[in-house]
Amino acid sequence: MKCFAYVRVSTLKQADGASLEAQRFSIERYAKQNDLEVTRWFTETKTAASRGKRPEFNHLIRLLKQGKAEGVIIHKIDRSARNLRDWADFVALSEQRGIAIHIAAESLDLSSRGGRLTADIQAVVASDYIRNLRAEALKGIDARYKQGLLPSRAPIGYLDNGPGEVKTIDPVQAPLVKELFRLYATGAYSLRSVREEINERGLRNKKGNPLSVNSICKILHNRFYIGQLLVKRTGEIYEGIHEPLIKKTLFDACQDLLAGRKRRKTNTRHNFAYSRMLDCALCQKKIIAERQRGHVYYRCHTKGCPLKCTREQEIEKRIARSLQSLEIDNQHASHIREELHQLVKARSAHFENLVQSYQLRLDQVNTRIDRLTDLLLDGAIERDTYNTKRRALLDEKLDLEEKLAQIERVDSNIMETVEHYLELAKTAQLSFKTGSTSKKLRMLRSLTSNLHVSPEYVSIEPRRPYSVLLKLKSVLDCGEQRDVPRTESHESDNLTSLASQLIEWAIGEDEERGDNLP
Repeated sequence: MKCFAYVRVSTLKQADGASLEAQRFSIERYAKQNDLEVTRWFTETKTAASRGKRPEFNHLIRLLKQGKAEGVIIHKIDRSARNLRDWADFVALSEQRGIAIHIAAESLDLSSRGGRLTADIQAVVASDYIRNLRAEALKGIDARYKQGLLPSRAPIGYLDNGPGEVKTIDPVQAPLVKELFRLYATGAYSLRSVREEINERGLRNKKGNPLSVNSICKILHNRFYIGQLLVKRTGEIYEGIHEPLIKKTLFDACQDLLAGRKRRKTNTRHNFAYSRMLDCALCQKKIIAERQRGHVYYRCHTKGCPLKCTREQEIEKRIARSLQSLEIDNQHASHIREELHQLVKARSAHFENLVQSYQLRLDQVNTRIDRLTDLLLDGAIERDTYNTKRRALLDEKLDLEEKLAQIERVDSNIMETVEHYLELAKTAQLSFKTGSTSKKLRMLRSLTSNLHVSPEYVSIEPRRPYSVLLKLKSVLDCGEQRDVPRTESHESDNLTSLASQLIEWAIGEDEERGDNLP
C-alpha cells in the first residue's frame, strides 16, 4: 500500500531537536513491519491547536481527497490534530473515501468501532489538553500585564532584557522613534512621507530593514510609548513600569491626526520662506507670496489696498531693523535675572501648592480606578464599560503625573530656560542677518507671533515669554529715568507681576514653549 507520512512539531525550536527524527524513525519502522510504502513525507512546524493554520496538513488533506495515495501514516493522534474539527476532517477520509489511517505509536484499528471510539477519546483528551494549556498560558500573560510588564517582544525603540524583565530604552533607535512622533504630530507629513523621512534618518525594524507604512502606523498607535500596556485580546489597559519614551500630549496629537479629528497640513505648489507669517498692517489680511521672474514677492491681495509688492530681501531687511529695537542688552538682562531670582525663591510656596493640588487630584483618580474595579467584580457594570472608563481614568492619571513631573522640572530649570531667551534677545538682529533661512524661521517662530507689513517697515508682535521680557525691560527703564528706588515705587509691583507671568509661562504646557525653541 502506498501511503503518505505526516510528522509535526509545534515550533521551529523543536524541529532542531530529535522530535522530528524520532517520529520519522517510528513511522519508517511501522511501515516496514506492515508492508507499507511511504511515497511522500509531509513535515510541519506549526501548532495543531488552531484550525486551518497548517499549510502542510492542508496540502496533505487535498492530495488524499484527490486519491494520490491509499493511506496516511502518523506518529500519534495528537501529531495530526489537537482540535476536534481537524480530527473530524481527518477521520472522514477513512469513512467517506476509504483512506487507511495508520498510527505508528499506537495499535488502533480505525476501521473498527472500538478503534474509532478509542481514537476519538484520545482526540478529545488532546483537545482538552490544548485548551487547558492555553488557559494557563493566558493566566501567566495576564499576570505579567498586571505587574506592568510586557510579555512579548519589545517594540522598536526598546530593548529586551530577558523573560520577566523590564524593557529598557534603546539609546540608538529611541531618539528616532521620538522624532517619528514629533514629525507626524506637526501635521506636515502623511504616513508615506513620514516613512520616507524617518527611514532616511536611519530608523529600522528589529531585523534591520526599513519600516513599512503598516509598521509606522503600528508605532504611532502603540500606547507602550507613553507607559501603558494595551491587551488587544480584552481591550484592557494596564500601567507599565517601563520608562515612557514620549509624552501623552505628543501621542494624543498623533492620534487626532490618525483618526481625522485634526486636519493634516497640505503642501503647497511652491514653498516660500515667510508663507502665512506676514499680515498686512493696513487691512489685517494675510500677505500672499508669489514668484515672478526668479524673485519672490509678497503683496496684499485685498482689492484697493495700497500695499505694493515687496521683495523677500526687503522684507528681511525690515525684520532685521525691527529686531534691533527689541534687543535686550547686558545691563537689562542682569536686572531681569536679579528680579527673577528673588521671585523664584518667593514662589517656592506656590510650587508646593500646585504640587499638592495635582497630587490631590491624582489620589482622587486612583480612588475612582479602585471603585471601578470593585463595580466590575460585583457585576454592576459590563466589561466593555469598565475598559472604556478605566482607559479614560488612566489617561487622566497620566496627564496629572506628567504635570507633576513638569512642575519639578520647571522649578529647577526655569532660570536655564529664561537664560536661553535672554541670550537670544541680546543678539537677535545679528543672528537673523547671519543665519540660514531655516534658522531665521526658527528664530521668528520662537520670538514673534505676528509680523505686520506696512509700506515702510515690519512691526513685530513678540511671543511669550519674549513679550514679558521686553515689558520687564520697559519697566526697568521707567524706574531708572525717575531715579526712584524700585522697591518703593509702582514699578516694583509691575516687576513682580511680570516676573510672575514669566514663571507662569514656564510651568505651562510643553507644547507652548518646547516646540518654539530655536
